[in-house]
Amino acid sequence: MLTISLQIRRESGVSLIELMIGMVVGLLVLAGGIAFFVNSVSSNREILQSRLLNQELKATMSLMTREIRRAQYIANAESLRTAVPCTDAFCDANDFALPSSFAHASLTSVYNAILFGYDRNNNGTQTADECFGFGLVTDPTTGIDVVAMPNGWDCTGTTASTPTSTPWSWTALTDPRTIEITSLNICVLCTPSSGTAFYDRNVNICLEGQMRSDPSVTMALSESVQVRSTIPLNSKPSYCASSCPSTQTTPPICP
Repeated sequence: MLTISLQIRRESGVSLIELMIGMVVGLLVLAGGIAFFVNSVSSNREILQSRLLNQELKATMSLMTREIRRAQYIANAESLRTAVPCTDAFCDANDFALPSSFAHASLTSVYNAILFGYDRNNNGTQTADECFGFGLVTDPTTGIDVVAMPNGWDCTGTTASTPTSTPWSWTALTDPRTIEITSLNICVLCTPSSGTAFYDRNVNICLEGQMRSDPSVTMALSESVQVRSTIPLNSKPSYCASSCPSTQTTPPICP
């Protein structure tokens, strides 16, 4: 006789409490993943903004230092300039000036613009396309401060114009849509050149900016540029400083 034995197995599962605990753990893991993703995106955004700000400020500073180093250059300067007030086409007061209308509001011997000329084509004659400069001005469209170059300046009238007035205007070097320039401070140190009757000039530049979309992303750059052309001791300009303010060092630090 065939005997069939049946065994009844008791099925086991999870209780409601265990199910709820599992859901809570899953939600915590999900929340952690979301938080990590958000932080990662935010961090990457800040890094990209810092890089953009760094690139723009460095490019602007590089252009300024390269051009200022050439200020008042003229072909055959060694024969044209002696230890008396020089009179060549690139050596009058307008060919290297810090406009009084751009004087810093509180720092002595510090300006927010510099104007200069140099003999770009080596012919010894000055033309309007050999007049340059840099200044901190307000963009008329956005109302944001930018670093700009004078447009139409002919190496004359360096003290007559304000940042927005005629006879010449300004062309922005920095993009006011993304970056705001918060500081451009310029101080010129004049020191007697050893063993000569000339002054050496070192132009201390402070440049500081911030991202418009996130003002907490800031950066400051500083450079000290030696002008290659010297000037006679007996023709020391009024812009010369024996020392820059205590808020600046060499190279300077933006206050």
